[in-house]
Amino acid sequence: MKKKNKKEKYYRIYVGNTLFMFIYKTGNFFRNIYWKIFKKEYASAYKKYKNDLLNVKRLQKNFIKISKSQNRKIKNFSDVPLFYYRFNSKTISIKIRFLNLPKEINYENFLETIVITSNLKVIEKIFKDGFYYVELGLLADNIPEKVFIDNSSDRLNIPIATSFGKIIYWNIKSVPHALFTGSTGSGKTTFVKYVLSNILRYYEVNCIDGKSIDYIKYSDYFKKYESVLNKENCISMIKEFNDEMIGRFTYLQEIKEDNIYDKNIYQPKFLMIDEYTSFIESLDKKTKAEILNLIGNIARLGRAVGMILILLMQRPDTTFLSGEIRNNFLLRVVLGPNGNEIYRMMFDTADDFENNMKIGQGYARVGGKQYIISVPYVKSIELS
Repeated sequence: MKKKNKKEKYYRIYVGNTLFMFIYKTGNFFRNIYWKIFKKEYASAYKKYKNDLLNVKRLQKNFIKISKSQNRKIKNFSDVPLFYYRFNSKTISIKIRFLNLPKEINYENFLETIVITSNLKVIEKIFKDGFYYVELGLLADNIPEKVFIDNSSDRLNIPIATSFGKIIYWNIKSVPHALFTGSTGSGKTTFVKYVLSNILRYYEVNCIDGKSIDYIKYSDYFKKYESVLNKENCISMIKEFNDEMIGRFTYLQEIKEDNIYDKNIYQPKFLMIDEYTSFIESLDKKTKAEILNLIGNIARLGRAVGMILILLMQRPDTTFLSGEIRNNFLLRVVLGPNGNEIYRMMFDTADDFENNMKIGQGYARVGGKQYIISVPYVKSIELS
């Protein structure tokens, strides 16, 4: 009787699996036809993703192989994950679950295997309710389309880049102050020109040009422009920006308001310092301490009255931007290939970052969310 029950149980499992595979393969067959006929514009992307999905399908075997090579212990096959996936023209979403009790380290190892065995990059990962949700994508080789603010109702949301076809916005009300870094040739200047093209349409920007040549041709666009060669004028600009911030606080106290945005009391205003580290290094000891104190003051208090900092540098050294002050910069962008040290300085960790980014590609943290970004190419600041 027991043997019969075992046979029946085995038969039910066999039939169930066979039926599942039939439905699965039939669905794939019709999906392939759909993409070839109705999604011709995505044909090349589909082919590329299909190859990557084949890599993902091999991951159970690769997971065991790589784990052994890295001296990871796999007690039995149930330690190997099961996964379900869906994809569109831009990304692949995978839901992973282990048969044994879930351990987050297993999910991390599996994710590492995905990166090793495919060309995919991790967009987002969430560990929730025993499942590991991972969104993967392949950065487009083509330059993303430029998107400019064309509606006054969107003035608080500044387009800064794209992430796998999705536009990434900087909300200057909820995410104050920006920190941009990247080595020479990383695409940082092009990125800043694109961001400025959107900011200058509606807001005043004061600019300290760290190289004296990158922004001089756009000097008429800025409310105030100073070359770093005119050091005293640059120092005065920072002091005046701080004084204006204090003046805004004083006025808000007089009218008993705590928000400039709801009643349109003041417009946001920006101070951009290019090559910030080099500029601070060029100051004498007394002046350096004074300017660092002013920058820290603006970083801490500026959000409430719409006085916003944009700092550009090649190396975000804590000597010139302490951890306490840096915590107020809720938009952080790292462009181009960088070492782990730069990622630690910018994002407090080097985990989940790759060092093979191309020019015009990088990572952005906007508030609490992190993105892999591509930057539209602009030759100049465009206001029309």
